[in-house]
Amino acid sequence: MKNPFDFASSFSKPTASVMDAWGFGKMVTELWAGAVTTIVLRHLNWAFNWHHPKRRVTAEDRRMVIEKIAAAMEIHAAWLRLALGLLSGEYNPWRSGRKLLAPLHRKATANARRLARRRPV
Repeated sequence: MKNPFDFASSFSKPTASVMDAWGFGKMVTELWAGAVTTIVLRHLNWAFNWHHPKRRVTAEDRRMVIEKIAAAMEIHAAWLRLALGLLSGEYNPWRSGRKLLAPLHRKATANARRLARRRPV
């Protein structure tokens, strides 16, 4: 017989999915902040260095396009891994979202850090 005074067992214990949801929200927020920072810094670089004869904007443009193509390929691979995980029965929506956003998060935060510490031309 169940102990009638054991109130703790009647409440659900926090599971990993609660922390996964928190981690997903944190990742989305960091991704958003990194993307906005990168966009603003790149536009400022274009605005202030468009007339400079030795501008590094063309190298930055090239790097931006290459990174976007590589990130799209990584996201496609993550999407396929998640689809296979769904078919095999391994599915947690928060972890799946984090795995799907991981390549974008990594690139956006790295770009924001790199562009923020970069000296002007």
